[in-house]
Amino acid sequence: MSYYYYHPYYAQQSGLSPFKDRLDYLLAGRKLYPWAANLGISRGAAEKMQKGQTPGSEILKAISLQEGVELTWLVTGEGRAFRIYNASDSNDFSEQIMRMLASQRADTQNIYLCHDNQRIVIAVSTEKEYQYRSEIIQYQAWELYSGKFSQTLYDIIAKHFSLRDSEEREVNWYNAYVRPAELTSIIKGEMQPLILFGDQKRVSPLLTLVQVHDINKVLKPLLDNMTVSPTCSDSISSDLLYNVIDEVNFFCDRQAPSLNMKQRAKLYTAIYNHCQRASSDPQNSAASILPSLLDVI
Repeated sequence: MSYYYYHPYYAQQSGLSPFKDRLDYLLAGRKLYPWAANLGISRGAAEKMQKGQTPGSEILKAISLQEGVELTWLVTGEGRAFRIYNASDSNDFSEQIMRMLASQRADTQNIYLCHDNQRIVIAVSTEKEYQYRSEIIQYQAWELYSGKFSQTLYDIIAKHFSLRDSEEREVNWYNAYVRPAELTSIIKGEMQPLILFGDQKRVSPLLTLVQVHDINKVLKPLLDNMTVSPTCSDSISSDLLYNVIDEVNFFCDRQAPSLNMKQRAKLYTAIYNHCQRASSDPQNSAASILPSLLDVI
């Protein structure tokens, strides 16, 4: 099952009301009435929302919980659409992840590691419930965190992963490589957790998720990539570096899939430096230089 995304303010050009536009953005191709019924929302209330009427506080809260969406954006269209904690530095990131992993008490917990081989987003879903009028509604609660990977974070995640078999609850770990542009959208709160990761029931994930059985195989490459340090400029261009990483990975996945992440990190540095020196774009640099570099890597 596939879903689509479009700009949340497209409705300003098409004459639709702002709330209806945001509702369509949330649905991302899902059918309105089954979606509303799952939230406990009546067909009549769903029809009013479809016509652009902003619902009452109970329905807004239900939508916010189920979809991981910010109430301010849902009501006004202002600010970030989806909740995510962007850590200020690696220490802050490690502390938040340690707190989150220690505080989870649900019977079932899914943990998703999304990365572009440089940046990482950690998403956690747990089963919770809330009361909507006279009904008890079960839903997946989402917590998303983004930040810089570090040795400390490596140790925290590895330790928590090693304890999963000794816990009474079910803990599932998943890994997903995400292209840099898409990861940037996730970090900005532009992409919806439920659509990205699915719910293992009604909604299939947009991302390709691989269940993790050996956490070191996932984390070690991220740690190795911390050594990437282009030397041609005192100021590293993040956009350029992410584009270089994307092009190198695209090339290696097809031409040299056996290269490990430490070898790829050397290629990142070489292509980045060439782009800086020659004012060349990553795609052309990768195409012209990578074949010869493979002989000496």
